[in-house]
Amino acid sequence: MADAPAFLTKFAPILDELQDREEGSKIVAVVTMTGSCCPITDAHCMAFDCARELLLGTDERRPVAPETFGEVLGLLSLNGDKHVGEKLRMKGLPAISYWDRAELTTLATSERPWMDFNPLREPHAVQALQHRWVNLRFIRYALNGADDVCKFQKWRGCTERRRSITMGRPGFTKQVIDGARRQRILY
Repeated sequence: MADAPAFLTKFAPILDELQDREEGSKIVAVVTMTGSCCPITDAHCMAFDCARELLLGTDERRPVAPETFGEVLGLLSLNGDKHVGEKLRMKGLPAISYWDRAELTTLATSERPWMDFNPLREPHAVQALQHRWVNLRFIRYALNGADDVCKFQKWRGCTERRRSITMGRPGFTKQVIDGARRQRILY
């Protein structure tokens, strides 16, 4: 498995220990996001930190999932150069290449043993984890900003099997809540 994504190696100590544990939850939440990250910022990483705290129930808010998670992992995928180049060109800004953004993402997540760059499509990354750790159950949560959720009405695709966490943004959060309520999927 020479072409295995690096996150499998990075997450191995965490997931091996969880898989070998006699007691406790064997369920792992995998928070995924795809973005331009040109460049990655503290805010990108902090969004994953917040999602992790919500899913683990380590903050004062109520748990957001019916399961108790033994671990929460974060995987950040990147939009391709063509998309990022067009987006930034419209703003008169230079783009950073995919591979340089990937390296910056790896560096930005190096202090978080539970988070890494994902070179795969989001569902394929979760499949790779499930294939390697067969005694654990993985549940994916797509992480998006409220502006993106509004633009594409992503609440319409949410189900028990297609879970999502939306990070609020000024001017968009109420629209997301209203859309989710209309679909009867909020919380």
